[in-house]
Amino acid sequence: MILKKRKQAVTGQSRRQRVSQYIVFVMFLSANLPALADQGPLLAAASSLRSLWPALMQAYTYETSEAAPRVSFASSGLLSTQILNGAPFEIFLSADVASIKRLPPKLLKNTPKVFARGSLSLVVPEASPLADGLSMTSLAAALSDSASKNSLRVAIPNPVHAPYGIAAQEALHEAGIRDLSASQLLAAENAAQTLQFVQTGAVAAAIVPQVLVTSQGGSVVWAEVPELSYRPVEHVVAVFKSASASAETFVQWLPGKSARQLMEEAGLQATGGNLKEALP
Repeated sequence: MILKKRKQAVTGQSRRQRVSQYIVFVMFLSANLPALADQGPLLAAASSLRSLWPALMQAYTYETSEAAPRVSFASSGLLSTQILNGAPFEIFLSADVASIKRLPPKLLKNTPKVFARGSLSLVVPEASPLADGLSMTSLAAALSDSASKNSLRVAIPNPVHAPYGIAAQEALHEAGIRDLSASQLLAAENAAQTLQFVQTGAVAAAIVPQVLVTSQGGSVVWAEVPELSYRPVEHVVAVFKSASASAETFVQWLPGKSARQLMEEAGLQATGGNLKEALP
């Protein structure tokens, strides 16, 4: 009987300890819930949206009172690789459909949709001799001139994993600019880095998304690249099954009036409320 009482006493003490630990855990969780709630959803975005992002987030947080998504910028191809390797993104804003098609359908909550279309700009430093009358034709002429050919370097986003790089390569070929040497054509890691190269004088010219130029500005001169010289660049939003309620709020806000106006002002052709499905 004595042993039995001791066992009951120990058992009772163990239960009291568990209850105390549970109460402490609940108090800790309750204290930290506001902090967790203040963190926006994890979002992957093509680097072409980097310059526009602050304006989008200012409008989004003001209109919804939600925390801004925690965003990671990179080329669309690299972001899709990160997702394939387990990156816990809830939303993916890709600059092409191909990067979405790489992902297993089981990851997606619904069919990805096109929310905007982008275009290209040819950019040179403000003091460049190419600035006057800048065009793809004048760039082609400068690159074919024996006196300046070897001294001109052109940057584009890396076409291996950047959708705007593929479009830039097509535009160069359409303008008759082919077979540039590795010393003449620099493939930047992503669209944002391509613009940085021309802003810092590392290259004489660059072909970049127009949205980066019009939403950032700076000491550069730019000219639109003829849209018929490359295939359209479509920005696609994909939502994953792991998406939180706050992620859904952002996705529902994205095709709205404010976001659409900001995108249009920055040089993107927004599709608005009628989002076209990106996958068949």
